[in-house]
Amino acid sequence: MIGDRRAAIGIGAMLVFIAMILLAVISGAIIIGLTELISQQTEKTSAAANSDISRKIIVNNIWIGDNFDDYLIMFTFHPSGSAVSPSDVHIQLYCTTSAGVFMYFSTPLVDAVNNPDFGTNPGAYGYDGLDVWEITANPASGNAATLEPGRSYFVRLDGDNNNEVTSNCDPQYLEENGITGNLWFHIEGGQSTHEVFYVHDRTHGTQIL
Repeated sequence: MIGDRRAAIGIGAMLVFIAMILLAVISGAIIIGLTELISQQTEKTSAAANSDISRKIIVNNIWIGDNFDDYLIMFTFHPSGSAVSPSDVHIQLYCTTSAGVFMYFSTPLVDAVNNPDFGTNPGAYGYDGLDVWEITANPASGNAATLEPGRSYFVRLDGDNNNEVTSNCDPQYLEENGITGNLWFHIEGGQSTHEVFYVHDRTHGTQIL
């Protein structure tokens, strides 16, 4: 009887020991799996954050683009990250009159000038019908196909988008009404850039930022 009791106790202890080993193995596998999952999620989050930070427009300067209603904007695409298409970048211009009237329009970077007269005949202003182009590029090569990291570009922006009723923020309107202009660049999957400018002189070539 005593031997049977001891044998039963020994078998029970062995079963408990085996159960503890199995529990340790399962717990270890769960911990390793969770660690790998957290590590992968951290890497994805970091990659997404780096992509978001690197996809950004840096505005260098703004000038009066002509004697009518255009602005000439110089910007640099963030030096890190990957190239983006100008069609994935939107430029937004808005202003608010002293009477509280909100003027606004938004357009893709590749269609920043909504004026057929200047699209094919830019006259004496030297833009060669371009909307957005690299500052070191030959104008004959046309609009920039992509915005490359670390490179600088010009974009020509129509200040009223050919609609002086709801979206007139051109140089003449801002100067005559003494109001500021607000310029935004929005990149799909990236950051937005905001600049405020004031037109004190609408002579062609005047720097306003």
